[in-house]
Order: sequence, then C-alpha cells, then structure tokens
Amino acid sequence: MFELPEIDIPNPLTPGLWNSMTSAVLGVAARMAPREVRNQQNKDRAARIAVNRIPPQSIKVDLSEVPLVGKALSGTYAKVKDEKLKQPSVVIASPKDKVGFVQQAIDKGNFDLGLSGLLSTNVDIQLEPNRPGEAPVKLKSPLIPKWPFNSSPSNWNEVRNLGSGDVYYFNSDTGEVQYEEPHDI
Repeated sequence: MFELPEIDIPNPLTPGLWNSMTSAVLGVAARMAPREVRNQQNKDRAARIAVNRIPPQSIKVDLSEVPLVGKALSGTYAKVKDEKLKQPSVVIASPKDKVGFVQQAIDKGNFDLGLSGLLSTNVDIQLEPNRPGEAPVKLKSPLIPKWPFNSSPSNWNEVRNLGSGDVYYFNSDTGEVQYEEPHDI
C-alpha cells in the first residue's frame, strides 16, 4: 500500500485572523440569506419559554448547556409530587443558537424570548443604556396592547371616583376641575 509522506506546512492564518475572516463571511452570508432563513436564525437566537398550563403547577428549567450555572439551575420545580406530574406547566430553555444569542445581546443589547404552548409569540427586549447607571428597556410583542400614553397634547385627565363611579376632569397645568368633558381632551 502506498503511503503519503507527512509534510509540515505552517498555517499562514493565525487563529484571530481565521476567526475574523470566518465571522465576516458568515455575516455577509446571513445578510444575503432569504428572509425565511433569517427568520429561522432569529427564532434560534431566542430563549425559549413554553406555557402549557395556567395557572402553572410546575416549572421545568433546562439550561444544562449554559456554562457554570446551567446544571445548577436546571431541574423541575413543582407544587405537586413528581409522580403526579405528566407535563410541566412552564418550560424554560436556553436558545438553540447560544453564540448568536450572546452576540446579539452584546452587539445590539437585544434579547428575544420565543413563547410557545398556550401563548405563541415572540417578545423582543431591547436595552438602550444612554447614561451610566441607566438602561431603559423597550418591550415589543404583538401581545402588548396600544396604550394611550402621550397620545394627546391635552393636559386634561379623566378621573373616576372608584366608590361612586362619578367622573370629573382635572387639568394638570391649571389645576382646574370640571364635570363636563372638555373639548380638547
């Protein structure tokens, strides 16, 4: 049988250069990928939470792949005995693409939660630190209703007496109170 001689050829690429080149190529490929592929990548980067029963009787945490703390935190926590437990009410699992999850968190301050089971949606959590010691948080989800905050420049506020149900209107600029609904509310 013929054997090839071993030749020691030095690699001109250092590990750092190799990682940079690989990262750049994968980044370009991800941007050029069809929308369906990009959507799947986003789903894979989301931490997974399955809500199977309300009210919950048990929670299963599966973070065993997370270094250092994963195995310590993983397990099933229940209000009932394990033998009565058919399926956990809530299952919390780490993202399929852990590297992508961490990279997205570091690069953009963005965390995704994929909800399944009784609630099937995605929750996007965006951290926007603008000053030291402060990190405002934005939550985006189809489950969040539109709120009327800052929807009108009016200074009139509707106030309802919880005991009687009576309504009156209070102007926060002038301190004026009236029972008739103002025109500019």
